[in-house]
Order: sequence, then C-alpha cells, then structure tokens
Amino acid sequence: MAVQPTGVLTPDELNDTDGRVLDVLHDGRVTPQYVAGELDVSRTYASERLKRLVEHNHVRKLASGLYELADDPREEDSAAADESDLRARLQDALEARDDAQARADRLADRVADLEAQLDDARGGQDTDTGTVAEAADALARGLNRLPDDAPGRTSLEDARALLEGAVGDD
Repeated sequence: MAVQPTGVLTPDELNDTDGRVLDVLHDGRVTPQYVAGELDVSRTYASERLKRLVEHNHVRKLASGLYELADDPREEDSAAADESDLRARLQDALEARDDAQARADRLADRVADLEAQLDDARGGQDTDTGTVAEAADALARGLNRLPDDAPGRTSLEDARALLEGAVGDD
C-alpha cells in the first residue's frame, strides 16, 4: 500500500539527512547512487529519503532513478523576508508620494499668493514688473525641484507661463 503524502514538510520536520539531500539537489539533478556517495550513506537510505521528499512535493522524480529539486521548504523564511522587504519599500514609496504631494500643495499655495499679487499689480496703474519677474523666477525654481510627475505640476507650469507673459507684455 502506497504512503499518502501529508503535504509539504516544514523545516522542523526534515531530518538532517533530508536537509543534506536538499543541499545536494541544489547543485542539480541526482541519482540515489550519487546522493549516497555524496552523503556517505547507503543507496537504499538515499532512495528512501528521496522518496519521502517526492511524497511531500519537495523533489520531482523525472525518470526511474533521476530526481531534481522542486521546492526547498527551508527557503520559506526567505519568502517572508522578501515580503517584509517589499512592504518596507512600499511604505517608503507611499511616504515619498505623500512628501511630493505636500510639496505640490505648498507650491500651489505659493502660486495662489503670486496670482493674488499679480491681480493686485494689474489693478494698479503701475505694474511692478520686477516683482512679477521675481515671482515667475521663484515659481520656476520651485518647479525645478518638483518631480516631473508630481500631482499639480501642470497647473503650476500654467501659472508660471501667465507670470512670464505678464512680464513680457510690458
């Protein structure tokens, strides 16, 4: 009667020889005879260990007496570490996005102030083109520090063009 697999083995369920067999399999396909020679165990014992690892889907039997590694259960911890690393990188990206949004909001506030100054200047008889030019320059410097894909960048560029147009009209 065949032994039914009980699912994958955890690293704690592997015996020392199972771990050594998996180490040998990391180098490529093997035969029981090769494993026996590498581990200094009997061919029968190497075959039993390979059969057990096949039953638990960690090793594939390719042909009679030929095996390859399918899944090393000891590597599950690295998958958790990879997930943790991805979560940390995602958190960093979200924080960078929030920082960029905050900068864009501050620049938008500055544009609103500059637009108000421009409206005030247009309402008076004498337009201070120096102040408007300074405002356009300040806005250009702010845009240079802002990433190209930052939210609100297009409206800030439009405001800069309006300021530069106001300076050029006089």
